[in-house]
Amino acid sequence: MNNWTDGLRRGDHAIHVYQTDSERDKAVLDLIAWRRHDEKLICLSDKWSRSFKADDGFPAIGHLKSDIKDGRMELRPSYSSYCPGGNFRGPGMYRLWEKTYDDAIDQGYNGLVAVGDTSWLGVHKSILPSFMRYEQGIDFARLPRDLTILCQYDKRLFTSEQIRLAEQVHQLRLSAGRLDRNHWFILRRTAGADFSPESLKRPSVISESFMK
Repeated sequence: MNNWTDGLRRGDHAIHVYQTDSERDKAVLDLIAWRRHDEKLICLSDKWSRSFKADDGFPAIGHLKSDIKDGRMELRPSYSSYCPGGNFRGPGMYRLWEKTYDDAIDQGYNGLVAVGDTSWLGVHKSILPSFMRYEQGIDFARLPRDLTILCQYDKRLFTSEQIRLAEQVHQLRLSAGRLDRNHWFILRRTAGADFSPESLKRPSVISESFMK
C-alpha cells in the first residue's frame, strides 16, 4: 500500500484534516520518514502527543528524541509562534518562515519541512479571517522552493464549512491517509493570481465566509 507522502513534492503547501490525535501524530511521523537527511523539520504544536507508539515500522520515540538531540527536528509552541503577545503576525508569518528557512540553511541543511497545528484557532476564532488570508497567500508569497508546509486542522474544532473553505486555500488535502491535489488551485497559481502580502488587509469572500 502506497503512503500518502508518495504524492508530496518539495515546496508543496498541504492541509491535513484529522479527527484524532493519533492521526495527527502519525502524519508527522510520515513526514519524518519522507524528509531527506539534509532537511530540517520544524513542528509547531500546542497539543503534541507524548504517547507515541511504534507503528508501521516507525521507531517513534527513539527516532524523535534522536532527531531533536541532533537538531534535525525542532518543536515549537504553535499559538505563540503565530501570535506573539496574542497578536497574529499576519504578513509577518511569511518573514518568519523565510528566517526559519535561512536559519536551517545556515545550519548546513538544504531544505525545511514545517508542520503547523492550528488547534488554537478553535479558541481564538476572531483570528480566523486573517488566518485564512494568510493561508491564501502562502503560495504567492515567493517563499523558498525547498520549504514544504503541512497545516494541520482538527476537524472536531471547526464546522464543515470552515474546513471546506480552509481546504480551498491549499494546494493539497490530506484526509484519512489520502492525499489529493487541488487542481483548480494549481490552475489559478499557474495563471499568476494577483496577490501580495498587502492584500491580507483586504476582505475576501473566503475569510468572510469562514466566520459563518
